[in-house]
Amino acid sequence: MIDIYSEKERDIQKIIELSKFHKIFFHENLQIKKISEDNYGIFAKKEIFKNEKLLALPNNIFIEKKIFSEFITKSEINYPHIELFKSYYNFLPNLDFFKKSHFLFLNKDNREIIFSFFNHKAPILKKIKREFDIFDQLSDHEKYIELIFKTRAFNVGKKENLFPVLDLVNYKYEFDDIFIDKNEVFFKTNTKLKKDEEFCHKYTDKLNPILFFISFSFFPENYLDTFIPKNFFSLNISENKKEKLDLENWEIEKDNRIKNKNNIFFHGHISLDLDVILSELADNDAEVNKIKKMLIDLLLNEINEKNLNDYLETDKRDVVYYFAKSVKLQCLLASKIPHKI
Repeated sequence: MIDIYSEKERDIQKIIELSKFHKIFFHENLQIKKISEDNYGIFAKKEIFKNEKLLALPNNIFIEKKIFSEFITKSEINYPHIELFKSYYNFLPNLDFFKKSHFLFLNKDNREIIFSFFNHKAPILKKIKREFDIFDQLSDHEKYIELIFKTRAFNVGKKENLFPVLDLVNYKYEFDDIFIDKNEVFFKTNTKLKKDEEFCHKYTDKLNPILFFISFSFFPENYLDTFIPKNFFSLNISENKKEKLDLENWEIEKDNRIKNKNNIFFHGHISLDLDVILSELADNDAEVNKIKKMLIDLLLNEINEKNLNDYLETDKRDVVYYFAKSVKLQCLLASKIPHKI
């Protein structure tokens, strides 16, 4: 097995040269710079204009979880670009980094604190406890693999992949996410980059702040996205309305009850789906807004705001504190989902 605790020698020039050799596009005015012990970033050496391609990775360079797992657990790999892989692997953090910083390594006492931020029967609390339970059953090597993919992988065609070099790009919400076509994945600028400015991307817009923190273990301060989870709410409906439902949106249960079949996403307070979905259940705007208020209340009632606010008033600035900040942000985003009362 690979030593997942050891420190690694990171050669910036070597990984850039190997990248170019393997047809990874690296803009001539970009450079990799060390930010801290386990964090590197992509910076502009000179001004780069809006909409220029910055980094691009051919799809034959992707690293699937199976390949990465074989390398970690068996010290062997079925991957055609082995030198690139090894150079890239040296830029990944070791397990001690995750033990110090990742949410899933919280000890029992800290877990009890974060559990107290939620009301006892909240679906989000059940999900968090399930995440801990699954993680605790893994070996150290399995935990390492899980966290590398949780924090660095991209989804392409419903598969998780590591993207050598491209995953050195750090997070900032205002930037675009990655672009995907049939031959490659790539980043481009959505704004002009000044000399020495870091290029970032926003990772995802398909999580709420709480789940974002559980994955990445930092507080997404200006994050604007949240969602109502699938099967989150159940409603009574008349037989007449049931016959007109779009079954792409609803799961029909016994006794004329229905559940939302899909996640309902919001960017800020805007959803492209909610009004359309709820219009199937209501005869007028007033009824739609009544259901919206019920959904907002359900989301907000997951949170024990007193315990949350009490903790945020402490002087601690640790993983638990920043997780609490993400829960507070979820409250704010949920409260802004539009409705008329």
